[in-house]
Amino acid sequence: MKKFQTLIHGAILALACLFLSQCSTTPTRQDKTEKMHPNDPFRSTMVPSQFFEVAAETDNVVMGTGGTRIALPKGCLTDGRGRVYEGPAKIELAEALQLSDMLRSNLTTTSGGKPLVTDGMVYFNATTADGEQLYVNKDKPVYIEIPTNERQPGMMAYRGVRDENGNMDWVEPKEIENYLVPVDIKSLDFYPKNFEATVAAILPFNGHELADKAFTDSLYFSFNFSTLKQLMQALDEEMPEYNEPHHNKHKQIVDGKYTDDSYEVQPRQDSPTDSAAVEMPECGIDPASVKVIWSEDYQNSLLATREFEARMKLIHQTCHISVLEAYVKNLDRNLWELDSMAADAIMALPSSEEVHGTQDILPFHRTSEMEHVAEEFRAMSHQRLTKIKDGNIYAELLRGHYEKQLKAVQSELEAKQKEALKAWREGSPAAKKMATEYKEILWKREQHRMSSYGFEWSGNGWINVDEGTVPKTWGPQQLEVLVETGPSFDRVHTYVVYSSIKSLYRLNSSDQRVFHVGNADERLMNMPKQARAIAITVGYKKEVPYLAIEEFTTGAAQLKLTPNPTTELELQKTLSLFDQYSKENQVSVDLAYQAFFFREKQKRLEKREKLKGLIKCVIACCEHENEGPIIQSEYVN
Repeated sequence: MKKFQTLIHGAILALACLFLSQCSTTPTRQDKTEKMHPNDPFRSTMVPSQFFEVAAETDNVVMGTGGTRIALPKGCLTDGRGRVYEGPAKIELAEALQLSDMLRSNLTTTSGGKPLVTDGMVYFNATTADGEQLYVNKDKPVYIEIPTNERQPGMMAYRGVRDENGNMDWVEPKEIENYLVPVDIKSLDFYPKNFEATVAAILPFNGHELADKAFTDSLYFSFNFSTLKQLMQALDEEMPEYNEPHHNKHKQIVDGKYTDDSYEVQPRQDSPTDSAAVEMPECGIDPASVKVIWSEDYQNSLLATREFEARMKLIHQTCHISVLEAYVKNLDRNLWELDSMAADAIMALPSSEEVHGTQDILPFHRTSEMEHVAEEFRAMSHQRLTKIKDGNIYAELLRGHYEKQLKAVQSELEAKQKEALKAWREGSPAAKKMATEYKEILWKREQHRMSSYGFEWSGNGWINVDEGTVPKTWGPQQLEVLVETGPSFDRVHTYVVYSSIKSLYRLNSSDQRVFHVGNADERLMNMPKQARAIAITVGYKKEVPYLAIEEFTTGAAQLKLTPNPTTELELQKTLSLFDQYSKENQVSVDLAYQAFFFREKQKRLEKREKLKGLIKCVIACCEHENEGPIIQSEYVN
């Protein structure tokens, strides 16, 4: 806020105390400074009061609409007998921070008839809930901070005395102690740039319609560096494609049953939850470190201040944990000293020129943008901001706490991330349920075909249908169906129906163009020899169905189908030809499952894009000036 060079020379004061006369523990009548006389001629234009209800037996911080903060430590208020007051209290605050407020309230800035240069004025008073006057305990004073763009050296706090004619005199000047005022640390914003805005933009997400702090925190901390690479790997995984397991090369039978993974057409890599944690390069501020300091443990330290909140924004821009630790590990020092240390930590990093041309993994280096941030820290150090009152006590209590707690937090977040990764791989509860149902369909479909080949068995267990020595009317044969226009569809499915045994098989494909029986390597399956069969391709473009159907004789190695647009009614009419088949062998039943899995895949892709946007906020530092990203991933592109 600008300085007004007018008759009253005014704008905003770093600290102003209109309550200084209340610092006695033996109150007298003059201990109460009236805001104004009942007959004050400026009564109608006087700045209005704001009222706050607090519990005097606890620490409290109240903030006025103009930005004035009043810290009321437990025990700071006394009653008329000088006894510490505990109970409900009413705090009155009036702010005259603008020149217009001062003029309307006739808050002239003179002391003993001499003009003062003012930086703002406030009125403070405290009473019980019943209106009895309370007083400030001189052993535990109230602390008031008035907002200013720049703290000016040599500013003093004056007690104001106002007469019945509305004239002000400022007396009893007192030097201002520039202590920092702690606030509720959970009310501060320690997120990286744009993180909260990105969270708000992706809503609704995971059943959340509003981005409250608990939800935003859970997202941010889930990107801790020790498991972030694993998360990024998991996000790249496609949803599994399920089909009959008999021809899958990785199938396994345990206790006479196929394992769940046996139904997956392409086996997935080992779960990243089973691999060792791999830390990210030092190119950002690990959310685990932020979680450690963003806690009640640091409530009474300088980290729980608006001033540090402003610095936290810059710390994220520096991209290096050493800058954060300059503050965390030196809580007993003045804030201006830490600002200087932060600038030094940035400039101590190797420059781009020093690491240019290295053949190893590119080490983290100092960029021109970071040097600009270092200059901002230097400028902040010139403000000469000090520390929290009694901050040395809390600094001593917290010595060594950060390192110890960081390990515990990392372990906690890694355990949560493993559960989250497992849930991501398994999909939603509805998807898990449908996958289980579909696997049962596939098992019955395969069992039907095996039985149709003329084998009988009793009891449990699996039967290996092989060539054997007895001539058979079936055998392993190749079959590919080429759908040239397949990639143009949102989704497309190809089936073969063996009419002689009323059996259905859905062909596999990796590109929606070439569909094949069996696995991708052998492309063989057991089928009737020289028997009538039907190939069916059903595709969808924005839910508009396309259909191709062709009858053929088994033994043909390749077919070519071109789906043409149709209507849902005509499609169902065509597929009704197979309604006489058992449920597991009906094309319409399989299509219903495929439609569900497609919708789940779309939801998953949408969720993945949202998570990628959040990850980009967290690892934005992992992209180097003119060098490309350290982490070769789409997430930082």
